[in-house]
Amino acid sequence: MLGSGKHLKQDICDLGWPGARTGEIEQENLDLKLPDQVRSGLQITDSHPAFSFLKDYFLFWLEALAILGEAHNCSSMINALQSIVDSKHGQRLLAFLRDATRFVTRVDSIIDEHPLQIYTSGLVFAPEKSIIRAAFRDCLPEWITQFPQVPQNWNTNLRVIETPLGLADSPMSFLPDSRSLQVVSRSRVVQVWDSMTGKQLDSIKLDSGYYIVFSSDGGCSLSTNTDGTILFWGSLRESTQYRFKETIVCLSLSGDGKRAACALRDGTVFVFDRSGGPMRWRRFNGEKQNPGRIALSPDGELLAIITQSRTLQLWDVNTGRKTKEISGIPDHWPCFSPNSRLIAFINYPAVVVYDIRMGGVFRQFWGHTSSISAIAFSPDTQHLATASQDGKASLWHLATGEEVHQFEHDCNQITDLVFSPDGCLLAAASPDDNIILLWDPNSTADNVENISKGMVDYLGLSQDGKRVASAFGDDSIGIWDLDTAYQIDVIGKDTTVGEPYWLSFSQVQEGLIWSVSFTGIIQCYDTLTGGTEVLEIDSGDRGDRGDRGDSDDSDDSDDRDGGYIRDTASVALSPDGNTIALAFSQSVQIWNLVAREMQHTLNVWTGRSRCIGFSSDSKTLALSAGDYDVAIWNLASGRVQQTLSIGHHYQDSDGVTGLSLHDSKLAISSDSGRLDFWDIKTGAHLGSVQADGCFGYLQFAADGSRLVTERGDIRTSPLHCNGFDEPRPLRDLEGYGLTKGHAWISWKSRPFMWLPRSHRPSKSYPEPGSSLTMGSTVILGSKSGLVSILKFVETPPWASKAMMMTS
Repeated sequence: MLGSGKHLKQDICDLGWPGARTGEIEQENLDLKLPDQVRSGLQITDSHPAFSFLKDYFLFWLEALAILGEAHNCSSMINALQSIVDSKHGQRLLAFLRDATRFVTRVDSIIDEHPLQIYTSGLVFAPEKSIIRAAFRDCLPEWITQFPQVPQNWNTNLRVIETPLGLADSPMSFLPDSRSLQVVSRSRVVQVWDSMTGKQLDSIKLDSGYYIVFSSDGGCSLSTNTDGTILFWGSLRESTQYRFKETIVCLSLSGDGKRAACALRDGTVFVFDRSGGPMRWRRFNGEKQNPGRIALSPDGELLAIITQSRTLQLWDVNTGRKTKEISGIPDHWPCFSPNSRLIAFINYPAVVVYDIRMGGVFRQFWGHTSSISAIAFSPDTQHLATASQDGKASLWHLATGEEVHQFEHDCNQITDLVFSPDGCLLAAASPDDNIILLWDPNSTADNVENISKGMVDYLGLSQDGKRVASAFGDDSIGIWDLDTAYQIDVIGKDTTVGEPYWLSFSQVQEGLIWSVSFTGIIQCYDTLTGGTEVLEIDSGDRGDRGDRGDSDDSDDSDDRDGGYIRDTASVALSPDGNTIALAFSQSVQIWNLVAREMQHTLNVWTGRSRCIGFSSDSKTLALSAGDYDVAIWNLASGRVQQTLSIGHHYQDSDGVTGLSLHDSKLAISSDSGRLDFWDIKTGAHLGSVQADGCFGYLQFAADGSRLVTERGDIRTSPLHCNGFDEPRPLRDLEGYGLTKGHAWISWKSRPFMWLPRSHRPSKSYPEPGSSLTMGSTVILGSKSGLVSILKFVETPPWASKAMMMTS
């Protein structure tokens, strides 16, 4: 009807006069020229054919766009369609489109190159109550026999942008369109990202930019050169230079970019003003030492200085007078509200909001349990966003002090938060993970179910292969049923032994779980009776718990209570279940679990990796002795019976990163992806293979014919020794596993399922523990506390095509 030409034409109601008003059209004429059938076609409602089309063909339409390389534009198309939907009569369609937007933003970064990930990843990991998942449930792959547990609803996380160049510590900035986001990479490139499509719009290579800040609209920048002696002020493509004799240590810009502040190492702070006429400047002398942090208010009228003596000073930029001084403030960036009336600063464990005009504390926000790393005001000054090192990110209501949201994320640490000018987006930066998270601060979704238990530190499989245990960062241990993929029990939460970082089911006694915690405790849990037993480790070096980064060599301690072992050990449980070995940096301890006592101690430097493994008969222990030697230890005698010196074979690597022992056969891996096989009785080298990346987990199968890794299985026979300098290329691994970057599940080294960041294993190579593969079952423990259990058919239906296309 719309295309018949009868109703849609020039001067539909025959008004004639160009100045005629719509209110002058008689109702009878309106009903004649635009009947109900035509009106219903002008606005999209639930009964519109477009809705029927989307319910039946949305994913196939998305696939076609992906094949054409246009999937990243789908969000914009859906947004345009939403704008013409009748809000009163199109509520079901609007709900469908909102869900479709969340679905697309989860996968559009990958489907332009891999279109079938719409079904293999997008549908599989969509929330259980997703409208798209329900509408296209028949498109879920039939070769997946067990689907992972997924949240019920979408959370507030709209998009994850992975930045290939990494992120610098410089703050981010939204552009005035509230859609484009400016970030600075470690290689001094300013990247502009489209928050709706997730695509990079522009990049500008900077000659300067060791540290850079932006004005509120992103149009003006302030930066220094590498040695901090030159100040660059202007646009990204053209700026004015100012030279200093002292090193610049801090920078700040007013909201309009017309006032700039820089702090020098000698304690001097300069504020430059070019708001009108010639450039003027004023000098502030807060303390005769390096100032901690500085900030200009958005209106450029106030300067905040946090000194090394933990004092917050407020200065009037126009008069040069100090107006306020507050003591006991940590060295962290202060944050002004957009209207310049409030300033937020950290007074651990609270965030304090100070009313500058009234001269007192306006509000304090409590709830973080570790150091607060980022704070930001919303554009309307109604809310405050905070993030801390304990993984918590929250949105607070300034007027009431209530926590409005907790944002889910799986980052190591968020260092910067920024709202879009319209307040519809909140961006969070994590330089450690090289990602930007985009959240919806206005969401009313209940995300309590998605709040993290802490990262999954370790996974352990029961002897019968029916259950898996997970060590959570909140000190608890979860028990999961592999047949249902659901958690069936939680233990250890009420104990005082601290967070476990290793665990294993007993291989000889049903229901027992052994764990080792950061507090230096070996604990035995009886899941059948609920009983517990504790053995205390003496590592010879106890104190405050250090940073839980990837490195075990850190001696730094945080401000938590004492009692944590600095020297956390690598742990191995013997196959007979009677012995636990703990490899510290300077020694190895052998604990007899039957007698509940330490049996042996070997004083040896185990190297950076601290690799350790039992033989299949539990009588021999192989361990790294330094970075380039492996010692074979006879547990009966307590003596080293063989030492393999392999240093000259691993000169281009960091040494041994994993090992496994079966009978007399020893497998050793390096961070370069090389695997060597040795006979520990004769000391002979049996052969070597070269993979395209290192392995985090090595374990011989029971019959010794295969080496099980998190990336798939490696056949160990026949082995052909081509000499140390010529390892045989390892082209394909057997069965299911992970790609070397943890981003995909693979079959015979062919990636087939892309993993959203929320479901990826929490630990990086070469550290093992957060993923397991058992035949066609893949188990993943994530940073967000999710445990994903997936089961596949033994040979997928697309196997032959995958082999043919990648041969």
